[in-house]
Amino acid sequence: MCFYINIIVAVKAFSSVSTCKIIYVKINIILSSISSVFYEPVLSLQKKINMDIQKENNELKEMFGVHFEKLYNIPPLAARILGTLIIDGCKSGLTFENLVEAMCASKSSISTNLNLLLKMEKITYFTITGDRKKYFKAANLSKRLENYLKLIDSEMMIVNRMIVYREHTASCAAEKCNLENTKAYKTHLNEVEMSIKKTIQEFKKKETKNINNQ
Repeated sequence: MCFYINIIVAVKAFSSVSTCKIIYVKINIILSSISSVFYEPVLSLQKKINMDIQKENNELKEMFGVHFEKLYNIPPLAARILGTLIIDGCKSGLTFENLVEAMCASKSSISTNLNLLLKMEKITYFTITGDRKKYFKAANLSKRLENYLKLIDSEMMIVNRMIVYREHTASCAAEKCNLENTKAYKTHLNEVEMSIKKTIQEFKKKETKNINNQ
């Protein structure tokens, strides 16, 4: 815009009024051409960026779905719901109706899988005063890690019993070797448990801070 104004002022200073009008028209046409040259590629680029973002969004949901299906041994729809809540429900949650539309699934299927995820503590929900809808979100990272701790605790109980059993029954080199390996694995589990507990505390501090800043 500044470029356009400066040109018109210069023309008025050194030209007659009639000449100025002619030059103004020519310059205006030139500027319009320049604008289209730069503006249209920008729009095209923005459209491409938007398409790429949506493509990445869809692919991430699919990747999460495949991952959670294998990790938690849950139905594909439940896994996709969890992935969708992580990506799209992070800010303000998604309603039941949002999920029915996003998943292209029946209401009964969405309801069944939401109840499964709630029971497994993989998701949570909140309500808003004056609004009867539930807003679903993926569980906090600290909560997800606490679920991992439960698995580790369960495995640690088995490992401890295995060590006691081997200590009383090992009668050959193979069984003695198995005992030492089991003890080494217990050390590994202890280290993982300590690391996860530390990470949980750090996440809880950040999550509390984020809630207070909202």
